[in-house]
Amino acid sequence: MRGRLTPGPWLFVGTVDWRSGLPYSVVDEDLEFVGDRNSQRFPTYFRVDAGVERRMTVKGLHPWIGLRVSNALNSFLPADVQANLGSPAFGDFYNSVYREYRIRIRVER
Repeated sequence: MRGRLTPGPWLFVGTVDWRSGLPYSVVDEDLEFVGDRNSQRFPTYFRVDAGVERRMTVKGLHPWIGLRVSNALNSFLPADVQANLGSPAFGDFYNSVYREYRIRIRVER
């Protein structure tokens, strides 16, 4: 779900993304499937991105200056799983997306 609100010189934007975890399959040491394919799932995915910008006037230009935050709640959003039964780390999730702040400047005439 996305939203955008522009009261006067302000711009507020936001995105909420919530879904059940993606499926994955378990494999053995020979990378052969074990059990049914796609029978396991990643954790539930919940991500919030938000931003605020303000329009200003500088020497005839009208820049928008603001701040954006990705993964604002710092949720655990793993991209990978150790699905090999032979691994001591079997079932561990890793490579999560971190919270990220960005300064945003857009210039219009």
